[in-house]
Amino acid sequence: MNRVDWALKHKNYDFSNVVFADECSIWMHSWQGKMWLKKGSRHYIGTKAYYPKVHVWGSIGFEGEVGIHVFTGNLTAPKFIAILRESLIPAANEIYGEGQWSLAQDNDPKHRAKKTENFLKS
Repeated sequence: MNRVDWALKHKNYDFSNVVFADECSIWMHSWQGKMWLKKGSRHYIGTKAYYPKVHVWGSIGFEGEVGIHVFTGNLTAPKFIAILRESLIPAANEIYGEGQWSLAQDNDPKHRAKKTENFLKS
């Protein structure tokens, strides 16, 4: 289903108990941009093959922030399930009431993995 179809289908949906979640990566020291230098001065910015990075998983809802989880390494289905179990579910249950909320997320393979789907169904 494309995004426009989904939006039209849900245009009158009550999102007050929906938690939206996603993750992003933040690379350390990989700044690329412009800077002012004094005429005649030289500035060297070294490069590395791989900059250190952290990943941030976060969730928001009608009431505001639900949870933030910082992690390293690749996000796998088991790691994602641990984030849900340790961060999202307790926080969302406290804010919205146990079982009184639903999760909205994108179609990332870790979100659609059988292990993740089985965990969410349980």
